[in-house]
Amino acid sequence: MRLFTFCLFLVAIAVPVTSANAVCYSPREYRASQVRQLQAELMVAALSCSRHPQLEFPHKYNAFVRRFGPDLKENAEVLRGHFGRHYGTRREAAFDAFITRLANEASSRAMAVEDYCRASAPLFDKVLALGTGDLESFAAGAVAKARGVEVCAR
Repeated sequence: MRLFTFCLFLVAIAVPVTSANAVCYSPREYRASQVRQLQAELMVAALSCSRHPQLEFPHKYNAFVRRFGPDLKENAEVLRGHFGRHYGTRREAAFDAFITRLANEASSRAMAVEDYCRASAPLFDKVLALGTGDLESFAAGAVAKARGVEVCAR
């Protein structure tokens, strides 16, 4: 867990800092950010809980990515569009910084939960039981509001 956290820290300082607070998100972009946050939560659990092979989190994470791959790809394009409109040629750096921040926040939450690995098991079970087209609505109810991600006022 500490090695993983340290690696995330190194990535965070290597990526140019771009504030997600500087711009707001359309409703579609906001939903995409929630899906990406859910993916970060699952990724952190898969990487952090490798000492518990009985939980099969790496296998479950891979099943999640295979099952929802097209949704995740579309989600990434929505977010890249958001960052492209607001950051132009720095789109990829801003997108990468955003993804890194989500992973760092998920890792921080993980360190605060006693028996985190066992506590994360129901999330994997619920995600893998979702039907096609249910990922966005599930993510909306499953993740905490990401810091700095606000829907634009109309």
